[in-house]
Amino acid sequence: MKYLLITLMLLNLSSSSIIEQVALKQNSIGQQCDNSINAFTVTTFSVVPFPPQRGSPLTRIMSGVFNSNQTITGIQGSGYIYGQHYFFLNEFFPSKGNFTVGQTISIQDVIPFPSNAPSGFYTFIGGIVNSNSQSINCWTVSFSLA
Repeated sequence: MKYLLITLMLLNLSSSSIIEQVALKQNSIGQQCDNSINAFTVTTFSVVPFPPQRGSPLTRIMSGVFNSNQTITGIQGSGYIYGQHYFFLNEFFPSKGNFTVGQTISIQDVIPFPSNAPSGFYTFIGGIVNSNSQSINCWTVSFSLA
């Protein structure tokens, strides 16, 4: 019955972006992971399309609030397939600079998803990096690619 109601709700939605957001919430897109600094709390995180598609750009949008004053320089992340390291990502932060306690920010970036990505279970772990090269938060997203 639950799946029938969800299916009917999806059929009644006219905007594909709304359908994608509903699907993201159903798939529990990501979660906070342990980080000793925890200077930034993620309030929303989305990946479009989800799950990613081979050879297509992947848009990540992360919003959150700073828990301490920070100078931000970039975003770092790693991808794993079946627990084995697959790639490392180091990006300069589009809004780098100084942020204060309580300040909110929304970060959007587009990265390519490899066209030759193997099938399997993927986990991506990443976070925002401060001027001391420390990751100030941690977020993880998992999905299967057929």
